[in-house]
Amino acid sequence: MNDIYEDLKNDYGIFDKAELLILKILYVSNYDTFAHSYRTCKWADKFFDQTGIESKYKDITVKSAAFHDIGKFFGDNLNLIPNRIEDKTIREILRFHCQYGYLLLNDYNRDMALVSLYHHNNYEDLVSLKLDDYLVEIITYIRFCDIFDALTSKRSYKNVYSRKNTIRILSEYPEFALYVEIIKNEDW
Repeated sequence: MNDIYEDLKNDYGIFDKAELLILKILYVSNYDTFAHSYRTCKWADKFFDQTGIESKYKDITVKSAAFHDIGKFFGDNLNLIPNRIEDKTIREILRFHCQYGYLLLNDYNRDMALVSLYHHNNYEDLVSLKLDDYLVEIITYIRFCDIFDALTSKRSYKNVYSRKNTIRILSEYPEFALYVEIIKNEDW
């Protein structure tokens, strides 16, 4: 097993055996998507204490970050994403991965399911859905961490954005103002 899975397993005592099994399946079925989810989880953990989100929500925030893209592993398509995005089936999975994630997680943990479902929604949309305030905060924060990782990590289809461009892009989202201030003062 690669160090990245072992880091996730050892760094966080918050994952139960079933969650670790699911993460291992994700790891072996699609490393790139697993690695993105792992990094999103690490960013969520690294900056959490500076966000103002109540500390009692830290574990669910970090867990939800690790599982936010679980819908990309839906059905019989475990090994397809993301290297052949031009494939129509894969485009459909990517398009609906939030809904698939919700379906996979809803019976297990409703908060994690809602994070997966809404992690691409903007703040105004979340508020209009009349979700609990803590969920709006968690989802907005995970959305920030998700975009942050997408900008700062190399993918098969894009290069890494510079620190300056990452901050500029994230600054365009008013709901990310606090988080942008946090990353300006951090090493990454």
